Amino acid sequence: MSIVDAKISELKTKCLNIFVNVGLNIEDAHIIADNLLDAEMRGVPSHGLMRLKHYVQRIEKGLINLNPNVKVIKRNWCTIIN
Repeated sequence: MSIVDAKISELKTKCLNIFVNVGLNIEDAHIIADNLLDAEMRGVPSHGLMRLKHYVQRIEKGLINLNPNVKVIKRNWCTIIN
C-alpha cells in the first residue's frame, strides 16, 4: 500500500466533480463526499475513498436510486428529524 499526500479540500473537489458527473445533485454529492473523507481521516479506509469507484459503478448501472422518496414512518430514539 502506498501513502498519498493530498489536501482534503482537493480530494473533496474531485469527489464532488465525480459524483455530479454521474448524476448526483450537489447536495447529495457533498454528503457522500464528506462521509467518505471523514471515514478516511478517522482511519477507516474500508468506508472511505475506496468506496468511490464502487458507488460510481453502481450509479452507472442504475443500481443506486439518485432520487429516492425517503419517508420517516416511525420515530424512535435513533431517528433524527430536522
